[in-house]
Amino acid sequence: VDWRVLLCGSYNWSYSASARNNENCVVTEDVYLVAKYSAEFERLWREFKAAAPLSQQQAAIRIQQIERGNRERRRFAAMARSHRAA
Repeated sequence: VDWRVLLCGSYNWSYSASARNNENCVVTEDVYLVAKYSAEFERLWREFKAAAPLSQQQAAIRIQQIERGNRERRRFAAMARSHRAA
């Protein structure tokens, strides 16, 4: 936010993160690290911002494809287990 402090890690600023989860957060004011991290963040932000978001229909189709693949993997795993048991 201020380009002077870097906070990096898995900590997500929730009650669970502070009370139960095993989280990490590195805080530094090291000028070199802040500059390098900020430059990489900005590069990634530009790259992904340029990607066109999926429409609802495209997202639904993608979810169906993933689910179909998951069903096939489960079916194959069950066949492999039954074959090994025989």
